[in-house]
Amino acid sequence: MSHLAWRASCLLLACVCAVAFGAGGPVVESRDLRVALRPDLDGVATIVDKRTGRNYAAPVGPALGLYRILLGRDPGKARTLSSRDAAARSVESAPDGLTLRFTHDKLTVVCRVLASRQAPGVRWRIEVENKTGQPACVVEFPLVACALSLGRSPEDDAVLYPSLEGVVLWKPSRHF
Repeated sequence: MSHLAWRASCLLLACVCAVAFGAGGPVVESRDLRVALRPDLDGVATIVDKRTGRNYAAPVGPALGLYRILLGRDPGKARTLSSRDAAARSVESAPDGLTLRFTHDKLTVVCRVLASRQAPGVRWRIEVENKTGQPACVVEFPLVACALSLGRSPEDDAVLYPSLEGVVLWKPSRHF
């Protein structure tokens, strides 16, 4: 397949509406949350509950990347690309969120972080234009490192993992 346009959507935890560019990376903000991307656009820096001040994103040193794409027919032998590998990157703000564009050799990735003041969540959307001649066998987006304890106690924590039909990881701190 010489051209593959792939789209996926998944829901995060909040409602984002205002967009700003702070001292760090771009920020989207809702009534309840403030989500900041890394200045290099290679991932989510913070997801802060404005009411409690709690940051749901784990502090990480090296960038995870915003997405990971495996190219090839066999995931075990596939070539991995991520936002960290992009030759060029840009971000544009819009009334409904952010559009991030990453360019690789023969592959372009457009990521959107969309929200509305009336909506209960953030929509993450990815589009891949693939002219590599290799199929995208795995697309992971958005990559977010969550804090091991999301609340006062990890005993009642749960992380929704949108994989195919979706997965709920109860007490995630016990799995990692």
